[in-house]
Amino acid sequence: MTKKFFLILLIPLFLLSACSKDYINDSEGQIPLPHSSAILADGTYYATYGYANNEGYRPEMTIVVNEGLISSIKYLEISNNGKDKISDVEYYENFKEKHNIDIQGIYLRLYTNLIKNQNTSNLPSTGDFPDIRSYFKQLADVIILKAKKGITEPSVVAMDEVYYGDTNTDDNGYKGSISITYVNDVIIDVEYSELNLDGDHKEDVDDLNEIYQEHYGISLGEMFDSYARQIVQNGTLQPVDSMSGATRTQEKVNELLEIISNTRIKYEGEEADD
Repeated sequence: MTKKFFLILLIPLFLLSACSKDYINDSEGQIPLPHSSAILADGTYYATYGYANNEGYRPEMTIVVNEGLISSIKYLEISNNGKDKISDVEYYENFKEKHNIDIQGIYLRLYTNLIKNQNTSNLPSTGDFPDIRSYFKQLADVIILKAKKGITEPSVVAMDEVYYGDTNTDDNGYKGSISITYVNDVIIDVEYSELNLDGDHKEDVDDLNEIYQEHYGISLGEMFDSYARQIVQNGTLQPVDSMSGATRTQEKVNELLEIISNTRIKYEGEEADD
C-alpha cells in the first residue's frame, strides 16, 4: 500500500497534463495504477444530486476503483435539457470567452489532485467558481465512503441551495424578487420583496405602506412576510393563496414559484450518456 502511494505522489503534474485522451479527456480524468493491495473496494461508483441547482444544472460523478485505488473520475454538470457543460459547445465556448478560462481545465485540476492524493482534503481552489469545487468534493466524499464499504448502489445527495427568481417590471416600475433556501431538500427560509429600477424596496416607501394598511389592513412588509411564511409552511413550490385580497402580489409570488420549480428539476434516476 505504501509503495503505491509513493508512486502516485511522485508523478509530476506535467505528466498528468500531457496524458493522451485515453487517460484524460473532455470529461474524465484517468491514470494507470500499479499493482498493490486494496484500500477501497474495486468497482464503479456513482453519485449525483437529487435536484438541479439554481443555475439549472445537476452535478454527477462516476469513480472507478481499480486495485484498491481511484483510477478514473468522470464529473459532469448536466443541464435540465440533458446537456453537460463541456459537450454543450455553445455553453463551453461562451464560458471560455466570458471568463477567459477553460472549464475543462478546472475539472482537470480537480481530477489530477484527487487521483494523486486519493482524498479530497487538499483539493485546489477553483477561483471564481467555488461551487464547482464544493460539488466535486461532496460527491467524491460520498463515493469514497461507499467505496470503503464496497457499496456500489448509486448515491443521491440532497441539493442544499439558495434559489433566486425575478419577475418582469410591472407598470408601476416594480419587480418581484424571491430567494428560497433549501437544506436537506427542505425549505428553511424564504425572502420576498419588490424593487424598483434603483433597487429600492417597495415596502420601505411610507406612502405605499399607508395605502396598503388602509385597503388591506396590513403593511406591505407584513404582507410580503406572510407570503414567505406560507411557502415555508407549505414546504413546496406549489402556488400560494391570496393574503388579504392582494391578488397582484399573489400573482407575482406564484410566477416566481413556477420559475424556481422549472429550475429545481428532480433527478429521475438515469445517468448521463458518455
